[in-house]
Amino acid sequence: MIRRLALMTLAIGIVVGGSLPASGAIITKLAVYTTPPGPGPLPIVDFSSDTRGLLVLASDFPLGELVGNVIVEIDLTKSAETINPDGTPVGGGNAFHAEVILRLISPESTVVSLVEQNTYSGAVGGVRRTVEFDDSAATTVGGGAIFNGTYMPVGSLSDFIGESPAGDWRLYFEDTGGGPGNPSPLSVNAWTLSIETSPVPEPSALAIWLILVAVGSAIGCCRRWK
Repeated sequence: MIRRLALMTLAIGIVVGGSLPASGAIITKLAVYTTPPGPGPLPIVDFSSDTRGLLVLASDFPLGELVGNVIVEIDLTKSAETINPDGTPVGGGNAFHAEVILRLISPESTVVSLVEQNTYSGAVGGVRRTVEFDDSAATTVGGGAIFNGTYMPVGSLSDFIGESPAGDWRLYFEDTGGGPGNPSPLSVNAWTLSIETSPVPEPSALAIWLILVAVGSAIGCCRRWK
């Protein structure tokens, strides 16, 4: 009896298990704060911090899928004096790039450090840059002034893997220097969040077969005890 049940469950396991949905989804969300083209106001920090959010809806990705990969791109300005509503740095002097802190926070409150204080260095004139953070990048962020390009963050974006994508993703940004009388502001002009979801693996044929064989064995033992 048990042998027949095992063979039957093996056949069932081969038919039912061992498959994955075709592929995950790629969710891309963008927020623009410069004017024009965005509605403003431009978020500027100077010896202060702020956050901005991007909302991912459950309808944006296939039911039950989880985070498989995250990439974030940030358009920012670091100035020695002021920053125009369109993100253009104004004034001379030096902007201290070591003051910049950037972090990404998931809806489940996982925090990944993109840039920490002193990750960047140098004192240069005002700049506007677009920086992408990707775990697969060839170069780690920092070691000098802020430059355009794609970099590995200070932390690991893989910390988000396995979480639900749905909810409010927050970008935290801080400028640790400057302030009244000594301005050195930082603005986030726009940012893009890209999330690749992954299907939840179905049980393999072998796993289903082993479970059903175990159940069959238990039933057989009960009958023998009778």
